[in-house]
Amino acid sequence: MFRKIVDFFVFSSLYVAICAIVMIWQTSRLLLGTSPPGRLLGFVFFATICSYNFHWYLTPRSASPSHRVQWTHRHKLLHFLLYLVGAVGAIVYFFYLTPYAFAISFSALLTFLYSAPKLPQKTFRWLRGIAIGKTFFLAFVWVYVTTVLPVIVAEAPWHASFMLYAANRFFLIYAVCLIFDFRDREDDRASSAWSRS
Repeated sequence: MFRKIVDFFVFSSLYVAICAIVMIWQTSRLLLGTSPPGRLLGFVFFATICSYNFHWYLTPRSASPSHRVQWTHRHKLLHFLLYLVGAVGAIVYFFYLTPYAFAISFSALLTFLYSAPKLPQKTFRWLRGIAIGKTFFLAFVWVYVTTVLPVIVAEAPWHASFMLYAANRFFLIYAVCLIFDFRDREDDRASSAWSRS
């Protein structure tokens, strides 16, 4: 029973969404000396649930199925429902953040582009062959959402020291992403081959 609860918490992306909230909180406290606005936390929480469940819902097959991939295939409906819940929640909170619509839409576009290669349409299929830079791109999205966005929403002036903080966070996240990059490398090669066939 404990294993099932942990699997749900981790594989449904609730854990990742909470990590994003904690990182935004840390940015706001360290750089701005204040708590982040609840509307930003709500938006990022639901947007993370939406994007990660969208990504895993679209994951069709694996060259080397792990426990996580097997769980995903058994719970496709749950991923789809969490994607919908996340989308609705993100849209609701977006309306509280309309003054920052451009900055938020930019983050949404970046997030979508990460999962776009998994879509079956030809428009996105060619992206499957571009595996180089995927890890860099993902780390950049995380830094933008958890470091730059809180500063934009707080309407704080940008200081040079913020760049050091953002660079520090980038290299931390990039190191974490590299672990998953090695895990996904075989699937990326297979996906690239499938897109060419």
